[in-house]
Parts: sequence; C-alpha cells; structure tokens
Amino acid sequence: MGEDKCLRCGKCCYWEGTPCKYLKFLKDGSTECEIYENRLGTLLYEDKVRWVKCGLREKNPFNYPGCPYNKEEWVMVEWK
Repeated sequence: MGEDKCLRCGKCCYWEGTPCKYLKFLKDGSTECEIYENRLGTLLYEDKVRWVKCGLREKNPFNYPGCPYNKEEWVMVEWK
C-alpha cells in the first residue's frame, strides 16, 4: 500500500478517543505526524497492562469512514 492513498484525516491516529501525541492538526483540516519518518515502532501509549506502538495502516484491522485503506473483512469504527 502506498502512502499516496492517505487522505491525512488522522482517524487511524487515535487511541480510545484520544489523538496520538504526535498528531498535528493543520488549518486546512488535515493532519500530519510530527515524527512521520521515525513513527514505525514508536511507543505511543503504555500502562500497567498494555502498550501501543505505531504501525503500518495496513496492519490496523479497522475501517474508518472514507479511508481508502479499508477492507471488507475489517470492522468499521464509529466516528463522531
């Protein structure tokens, strides 16, 4: 999957309703990652029982409204 498909909406950059600390919101309504070149494998969230690292969108098995990376077999995420 090429990065050229990304619409830069940032919907896949949220964890339990909170945006990633590296997600930057731009004036035009799009987003960008502050650590994009080094994002893969970066620890984004951690507590006593779990942790989350940034990964490739195609490894994130959820569908987001309007996302060109969506697949039929993935679960749709409710987006507000």
